[in-house]
Amino acid sequence: MTPIQWKESSDDTRPFAPSSAQDLHRASSIQKSDPWFAISIALLGLIVGFWLGKSRTMFRPVARQNPSVQIVAPTSKAAVPSQGRTIKMTAELWKFTPNVVRVKQGEKVTLAITSTSGTHGLSVPGLGINATIIQGNSMNVSIPTGKTGVFDFSCSIQCGSGHSDMKGQIIVEA
Repeated sequence: MTPIQWKESSDDTRPFAPSSAQDLHRASSIQKSDPWFAISIALLGLIVGFWLGKSRTMFRPVARQNPSVQIVAPTSKAAVPSQGRTIKMTAELWKFTPNVVRVKQGEKVTLAITSTSGTHGLSVPGLGINATIIQGNSMNVSIPTGKTGVFDFSCSIQCGSGHSDMKGQIIVEA
């Protein structure tokens, strides 16, 4: 069944049924050169692009799984050295390595954090730490070890779709 459109003319006001594809194209009210056609295509593209961007997390199943726990070996039961200990940590898309740090109460500990990809932040609200690490640079952060407990840390700078996966723990043991 073909669409029927009214043919506008002064002598004939009967319905007009297009007989060919060319007549149908001429009878159409929306042309590809019409600005509204271009705007609607652009909006459709934006909507699809936004949807694909939001659903991109479905295509990184490995990163969405719980990352393996990486633990820094605890210090021995011997006396705590007075010069302190430095723990090297990397911040990259989308993880901290190691993501679990164990220290002794009263131990002097410094985290030497290097950002290998992107700008990241280290936020440990329970210990009052909030540091920014710029890509390619390192930053030393002293860990206050006056109180025992498990202190969660995370990236404090939005760094992409896996930002919420950048977390870990600092464990201060007695």
